[in-house]
Amino acid sequence: MLRRTDLTDQFTPRVDAADQLHSHVADRLVRLDQHLRRHGTATAGLLAWCLAHDIGSGPIVAEVVSSFDARTRDGSAVDTRPKSAQQSASEPRFLCSTRCVNLRRGPILLSRAQLIYRHTHLPNHILETLAASDIPFGKLIAGLRPQRRTTASKMKADLVRLDLDATHPDGGPFSVLEHHATVYIHGNHPIARVREAYTSALLTSHDVNKLHSEQV
Repeated sequence: MLRRTDLTDQFTPRVDAADQLHSHVADRLVRLDQHLRRHGTATAGLLAWCLAHDIGSGPIVAEVVSSFDARTRDGSAVDTRPKSAQQSASEPRFLCSTRCVNLRRGPILLSRAQLIYRHTHLPNHILETLAASDIPFGKLIAGLRPQRRTTASKMKADLVRLDLDATHPDGGPFSVLEHHATVYIHGNHPIARVREAYTSALLTSHDVNKLHSEQV
């Protein structure tokens, strides 16, 4: 079970001096965890990290893997098309939708995310764009001044046996860090729940690649 934690708790101070690569990757992973927590959305945090570490190029895009019909609180399916304010007032409360995406910068797969978002507090143009575009949720809501509160964090890689060339079953890089988070706007209105798995591509900037090549 995931628990509320800072990833510094998951590493012991003692590091085998002969294993420079794993030490460097462990340090990078802790810094990635702390960096992402400081941003209002994962998209903003990922872009800042990529710019700082020369990972990928261009904007971050959301490759939609799947999406699910909105549901009412009792689980029944409802029409997901945005309604006018008058029509929405008659709909059940807490209407929500699920969007599963791969976040990429250029060809680089940065993360795999599952987002459950509430239609409450989100304007129709954002709901329409979510249903029809590759723009990340975090970028779409940036103007709403979101706050992202990480409720659970887990290191996914076994650093003792870490292979930076290993791949995920989907053919992309494997996941090294998982966050569970709630996104708030307007101070204290929760609008989304996110489960996001960040990939090893975020750890493999030039200096890590150099260390890796020296170990081969």
